[in-house]
Amino acid sequence: MYKVFIDTNNIIKFSKTFDSGILAELRHYCREGIIDFLTTDIIISELKKNKRKPILDDVNKFISAKQTLSNKYSIVFSDIKSNYELADPILSSLYSKIDTFFKECGSNKLSLKKLCLDKILDDYINEVPPFTKGKPYEFKDAINIQLIKSHQKQIDEMIHVISEDEGFCEAFNDIDKFKVHNNLFDFIKIVRMDNLPCVQSLALLEKYLQDEDFKKSIITGLVETVSYSISLDIFDDAEILEISDVKVNNIEFSIDGETDDLLKSGDLYISYSIEVFYEYFDPYSSPYDSETKSFVYHNIIKNTSRFDVDLVVPFVLEFEKKAPFDESKPLSQLTDLIHVDVNFAKSEVLLTDYDAYCI
Repeated sequence: MYKVFIDTNNIIKFSKTFDSGILAELRHYCREGIIDFLTTDIIISELKKNKRKPILDDVNKFISAKQTLSNKYSIVFSDIKSNYELADPILSSLYSKIDTFFKECGSNKLSLKKLCLDKILDDYINEVPPFTKGKPYEFKDAINIQLIKSHQKQIDEMIHVISEDEGFCEAFNDIDKFKVHNNLFDFIKIVRMDNLPCVQSLALLEKYLQDEDFKKSIITGLVETVSYSISLDIFDDAEILEISDVKVNNIEFSIDGETDDLLKSGDLYISYSIEVFYEYFDPYSSPYDSETKSFVYHNIIKNTSRFDVDLVVPFVLEFEKKAPFDESKPLSQLTDLIHVDVNFAKSEVLLTDYDAYCI
C-alpha cells in the first residue's frame, strides 16, 4: 500500500470537481486499498478557506449589483439578503463535498495530539525548513511536517510527500523512507504503472503527448475553440466589449483516465498562460449628461493582460489498427498507430483577478 501526504495546493489545483479527473482516480485507489491517504485538520481547513474567499467575493458583487440597481432605478428587491445569509448555504454545500471526498477516500487524519511543539519552536529559532528567510512564519507547514515525520517513525514505511512548496519539500530532503514529488501526477503515474493492466498503452500515450504536432493542435484548440470571458474587480462596473489576439504560452499538460487494450479515455489537464487584448467601456471616465440621462460618448479603453489558466478537457485515445501492436518496437515507432481526440467543445474559461498579470 502506498502512503501519501498531499499538500493543500496540489488538492486545490484539481478541486473544481471531486467526481472526475485525478482526484476521482485518487479516491478509487484509496477505496481499493492501494493508497493510504494521510492528511490533517490543517489541510482540510486550508482547502475550505481557499474555496470560501471567491464565493464571498461573488456574493458581495451580486448583492452590490442589486443594491445599485435598486438605488439607480428605484426598484425594490424584497429578497435582498445579507451577505452571510446568501453565502452560508453555498458554503455549507461546498464544505460538505470536501468532507465527503476525504471520507470516501478513507483519509487517515494524523492527530494533533501527537504534536511536539518544542521541536517546532526549535526549528523556528534555527530556521530549519519550512522556516526560511523568505517564509519565516510557516507554522502550519511545520505542524504538518512534524506530524508526517512522527507517523513515519511509528509505521517505519515509505511515505510519499506531494508539495510544490520548496521549503516544505526541503524538510524531507535526504531523509530515508520519504519520497518527494512536486505534483500529484508524478505520484499517480507510479501507482498506475503498478496497477493498470495495459502499461504499454499508457506509456505510448505519454510519448504521443510529447509530439510537437500534438502540442500545436492543443494550442489551436485553446485559441480557436475555447470561449474566454473576463471579470476583473478593477473594472467592476465596466463592460467588456471585445476579446481578441489570444496568445498561448508556457503550456504544460498531463493525463488522467482508465485504459484497456484498445482504448484509453480520460481527462487532459492543461496549464498555460494566455495573453489577451480586450476593450471595455469605462463609465467613470465617460462624460454623463444628467438631463438626458445618457453618456455624451463612451470612453473605450484598450488593454492587454496575461492570465494563468488551468483547464480540464476530455480526450479519447484509439488505436488505428484494432490488433495488438509489436511491443518489442520503440515507442517512437508505435505512435503512428494511435490517434488522440481532444474535445474542446463547450469549454469556457473565466479570466479573473486571481490569475491576472498586467502587461
